[in-house]
Amino acid sequence: MLILRYSQRSNECNPILLVLQKKKMDPISEENNAEQPPRSCCSFLFGRKSVPEGSTRQQQQPPQPAPAASLQTKTAAATATTTTTTTTTREPLSEVKRSTRPGMARRREESVYFSARESLNSTDLLALEEFEDAVVDLFCGGNESVYLLALAAEDNEGEKEEDGGNNLAYTPATVPEPKHKRESVIFDDPATLLAETETETDILQELKEPRIKVELSGYPGNLTNDELEACQQFRSELKERSAGKNDGKIYEEIVRAYRQVETEPYALCRFLRARKFQVSEVFVMMDECVEDWRKARDHNFYPDAVEAIGAPINVFLTQFPTVSYGCAKNGAPLSYLRTEGLSVEGMECLTDLERLPKFAWNQSYYGIPNDVAKAQRKTSDLVRCEMLQIVDLECLNSSTLNARTLETLKSVIAVNKSFPETLNSMVILNAPRFFTFFWRVIKTMLDPRTASKVTMFSNKQQGHQWLAERIDSSELLSDYGGTGPSFADVQTESAGTGAKRQVVKLFAGSAKETLDVSLAQDENVELTVYTRSKLGGDFSLSKGKVVIGSVHVKPPNNGTTDGAYVVRLFPDETIQGPAKFSISCKAKTGQDYFVVAGSVK
Repeated sequence: MLILRYSQRSNECNPILLVLQKKKMDPISEENNAEQPPRSCCSFLFGRKSVPEGSTRQQQQPPQPAPAASLQTKTAAATATTTTTTTTTREPLSEVKRSTRPGMARRREESVYFSARESLNSTDLLALEEFEDAVVDLFCGGNESVYLLALAAEDNEGEKEEDGGNNLAYTPATVPEPKHKRESVIFDDPATLLAETETETDILQELKEPRIKVELSGYPGNLTNDELEACQQFRSELKERSAGKNDGKIYEEIVRAYRQVETEPYALCRFLRARKFQVSEVFVMMDECVEDWRKARDHNFYPDAVEAIGAPINVFLTQFPTVSYGCAKNGAPLSYLRTEGLSVEGMECLTDLERLPKFAWNQSYYGIPNDVAKAQRKTSDLVRCEMLQIVDLECLNSSTLNARTLETLKSVIAVNKSFPETLNSMVILNAPRFFTFFWRVIKTMLDPRTASKVTMFSNKQQGHQWLAERIDSSELLSDYGGTGPSFADVQTESAGTGAKRQVVKLFAGSAKETLDVSLAQDENVELTVYTRSKLGGDFSLSKGKVVIGSVHVKPPNNGTTDGAYVVRLFPDETIQGPAKFSISCKAKTGQDYFVVAGSVK
């Protein structure tokens, strides 16, 4: 489940910020580590708000928008109250050398960069500067005033959260629900799919008194009269559009995308919660994704993940390490993302990054309902299409959070607009100290409701305790204190190759590194290299200190074809145990990357 299942605005995700000037302490100290909600995506940038182009730059002290306002609302409010304005334009980051132009982060005292100067080392500080400028360029249309207004508003919200003054309209759905008996749904068995509710009377009855009730506001059974009226109005307009021309049925298709595992009342409320039950705003949100939905529908939402990504999934997921396993105590399926091993360069060795949105469609349209269906077999009262996401930032390097990563993820994030309110909660583990400052930048793009669903920990023990309180030990991976399988075991099993384990390594340029493989009796492995190197590289296979094989990897068609390609390594050698082997690579240039992978059988 691509942890790009995060979302847009309330299409989900996010983590923590402290006002450092008010409290002189470590940004992610244990004292403040517990339940502080920030906001996110990365793989985990889970959503961004749309920003109108042509916003103006304010020369007075920026006004403080209401806590729950979106970035668009913040910008509009600022523009309306500004008396003297000037239009600001900036060159795209990709077209400017940093040495020739100081970016917004370095020039403006309101930037996160300025507040971090005394706290971060020079490497992390430079990465933060470039990241902050990239957010302005890629997500704020190059208009720094939009970003700075949002940052000021988020700081204001942070203060209100500390004072207990920021109350959300709808409590995040993170608490266990009462048990109710219900038959499980099997996604691939039509006989077990949820029955459709046809009449307006039946829908209204289920909205008021559902067979399975979630004791949270904004869900069937806990709706105000105004919210009930909004549900009826929303459903009525969906039907009217479906009966009209110009593919009006597409709106109903989007809302009922999870009809296999989600009843109509819960689907209606899921979309309405994303926009605080403002029907007109929900349709504005849907209008933004209709064209993308139509294009994906033409390809049946890319049902074949391998075809969507253009590479073996088991190898791709070693460079984008994510797995799905288990359920929380409240029934929500679990997904994990680890930044250790996460590599944009590695993904590029396997496929064109333009394919990532196709993979996101596959995971969102097919993956989420499949995960929910599996969870419904274990927890018969599960009625919500919501995931609990666990993001492990151990070994995260600040250089990973750069403009290239943001640009890569931008098109993927757009897919999540069609699937709002699918985040139950998120926990970020092993957060490095520098990430707090990056988080301040990221959270300017997120809605407060999304932010409230995220908890961040730098202390491993506290993070594992949070998980243990919400997930039974048997449902939790052993890497995080549970008795379930390990992350690596689930990754191998999910690959469906029948392998005992996978071996993989990303060789970077001219670095002197080796891939060491130990094989037991009767074990063997076939190795393959994935790359887009124009000049190729030389690979050697050693058993002990003896070189027993060598291969020169070069692109097909004498390098005249662009793109990733794959080559079998050492086809004339049998790599079989018991023995220890080493694979080394000598690239022609320091700019090339190679992914070497194999399945041990």
